[in-house]
Amino acid sequence: FTQGMILPITKDQSLKVQEGSNSLPVSVVAKGPSNGGNGSTSAGLRVPTVKITMTQEFQCRVEDLYSVLTEPAKVQVFAGNTAKVDAIKGGEFLLFDGNISGKFLQLEPNERIVQHWRCKDWPAG
Repeated sequence: FTQGMILPITKDQSLKVQEGSNSLPVSVVAKGPSNGGNGSTSAGLRVPTVKITMTQEFQCRVEDLYSVLTEPAKVQVFAGNTAKVDAIKGGEFLLFDGNISGKFLQLEPNERIVQHWRCKDWPAG
């Protein structure tokens, strides 16, 4: 579902980046007949990135929210799809048929959940 949202550009194309944003260097390696098949060539692409901070208020008890984001059976109901959740520090999760994957960085029961997550079709890095 994120196809086309992040489009890399070559170093020859101009890129307008808003002040305060970052970009992530991406190296694309080409192998095969286009370069004689004897090695690799770097295309030197950059993918524009920005930091996103989101705040959301939920109309429920904190204990209920924490459990729905950390207990596998409740995560599946919340996501409406299969989910694998290992809610321990360093534990991994997989949601929406593997389209979202991530890791729990911090877990403080009923206080804080910090996750690192990504879509499976995002570029590596």
